[in-house]
Amino acid sequence: MGFKGVIRAVKRSLLRPMQLLGRDKYIRYLCWCYRDIIQFAQKPPRFIAADVSFDKSGGIHVGEGVTIASMTAILTHDYSVDYGLMAIGEQDPSHEKKIQKDVYIGDQTFIGQRCIILPGVKIGNNCIIGAGALVARDIPDRSVAAGVPAKVIDSTDNWIGKRLERDGEFIV
Repeated sequence: MGFKGVIRAVKRSLLRPMQLLGRDKYIRYLCWCYRDIIQFAQKPPRFIAADVSFDKSGGIHVGEGVTIASMTAILTHDYSVDYGLMAIGEQDPSHEKKIQKDVYIGDQTFIGQRCIILPGVKIGNNCIIGAGALVARDIPDRSVAAGVPAKVIDSTDNWIGKRLERDGEFIV
């Protein structure tokens, strides 16, 4: 099997649970699988890809109607402080130190493919995070953010107006 065949097989394996169960049952299944790691809102998320990486060392809070696209990583810890302290001679290597902070994702928020969300970040309600963004700081409600590091580039209201004007005929 060539490289393209391997990619097709991986994609099929990631989509298979949703195809077999249907979207609603798949989301309930994911909520059950992640019940010890993630605190979900009263209503379930809209979609979470099967290959999203959730850090198990801290709290992750996901609002209702959230979509998290594939290959996204949500981190709640940072061990770099341990290595920084060792580098300046302030840390005993036998005692690990880390930063550990909860991550909050607000209601009706879309997280694009391959995003990285760092510890302590709060993403507001009705936000859109562009694909590949590195979210290192809080994102206010009704914002569109993108880039490395992620910066607010527009409000959700302005962005959707521009998007409908530009691509409205292609929305299906």
